Amino acid sequence: MAQLLTRQPSGDGRHRRGRGEEGVAMVIAVVITAVVFTLGAVWVTFAEHAASSSRYARHREQAIDAAHAGLAAAAAALSRDSAHGGVALTDFPGGSAQYEVTVAVDTAEPSGFRRIITSTGYAPSPDAQGRARRTLRQVVDLDPVAFQYAMLSEQAVTTGSSSAIVGDIYANGSISLGNSQDYVGSIYLQGNLATGANQTITGDVHADGDVAVGNSSTAVKGSVYAGGDISTGGTIEDDAVAGGGILPSSSGCDKVGGTCSPNTPPPAVPEQHLPTFTWHEGNYPAGTVHHLSGPEAVGALSQTEASGTYHIVGDLGFSGNDTLQLADDLTIVATGSITLPRQVENRAPGGAPVQLSIISTGGGEIRPANNFTIPSTVRTLMYTTGQFVSSNSSTFTGALYAGSLSNGAHLRVTHAPLDDVGFEWASANPQSFGVRNVSTQEVNL
Repeated sequence: MAQLLTRQPSGDGRHRRGRGEEGVAMVIAVVITAVVFTLGAVWVTFAEHAASSSRYARHREQAIDAAHAGLAAAAAALSRDSAHGGVALTDFPGGSAQYEVTVAVDTAEPSGFRRIITSTGYAPSPDAQGRARRTLRQVVDLDPVAFQYAMLSEQAVTTGSSSAIVGDIYANGSISLGNSQDYVGSIYLQGNLATGANQTITGDVHADGDVAVGNSSTAVKGSVYAGGDISTGGTIEDDAVAGGGILPSSSGCDKVGGTCSPNTPPPAVPEQHLPTFTWHEGNYPAGTVHHLSGPEAVGALSQTEASGTYHIVGDLGFSGNDTLQLADDLTIVATGSITLPRQVENRAPGGAPVQLSIISTGGGEIRPANNFTIPSTVRTLMYTTGQFVSSNSSTFTGALYAGSLSNGAHLRVTHAPLDDVGFEWASANPQSFGVRNVSTQEVNL
């Protein structure tokens, strides 16, 4: 009986787990699995958010870089064209972003040379999902490049034979160039251009009228753009674009090395003018201004080392044998005509560069003597609203600005940067500027 009442162990000596315990284990496993999957989803969401944030941050950097590129593009365009109005949507180099720019005149600034540039960068593009947009606004002043031409005339320009000009030329009228000449620079004119024989123009020609490259010994090492006809007796190394014909019509294009485009009017040449000069003694250092008559000025300046500013009422007439000796910068302003001596010398210590400014304020004539020579260390400005007339062998470095220019043989002009006080450029419609930053800030539009 005792044996019957005694509980026997199972065959493997272990207790069997109850059904309740198995259920608890299953619940725990399901919970752990759910937690793992939930955490995984959270981490995936976090990773996606981090990647999205990183991508947007990268787009913001690309957008601001593109906006800066837009400012640079606008500044480059304004340096050549004060009427530049902006840049349409443009790919940023590398294709990672785009920019667009508007340019407005600041009407509150009286000079007319202040511009407001608004440049907006987009990354990767304006319509892309998740794109970044950043805008920069920059205020700039356009500083006219003073006396950018070797020669500028309100009317016509004529030159004699065997002349050489290094620098650009502008005329509101027509230009007639003599034989056996070399020009290094571009030519801009409102009228017609007639070239001579044995002539080389290393630069472009922009004319509103006709251009005659008439002689077989004449070459334009550049392009020719004419509102009228282009005659090609000589050669044009690059393009020829004419509002009229390229003549002779049967063979004119044979002399053109680049694209030949008759009946295709090019853009008009911007009309430019002399700057306005106003005499004001306060523009010059105190104690350096001398008020003399013409004869008194000749006696004070000839054969004597001189510097400073001389203001003459009436005409000033040096003889051919007189000499101007510059100890430093020298400015001569006369209300009448000016006749210059044959020789100008640089007497500055060590031959340091100096500037000579010859200005007629009353529309008088400026006339150098024959064989007029100025050393290259003397930068020279000739300015008159009247006529500049040279006979033979005039040589100087600087700029020649006049109402009209009539030059004899053996003219040598080499353009050099210079500036002077008393000149106002707003009405001159200059076409070359320095672009000076006034302020730059990021804005939200």
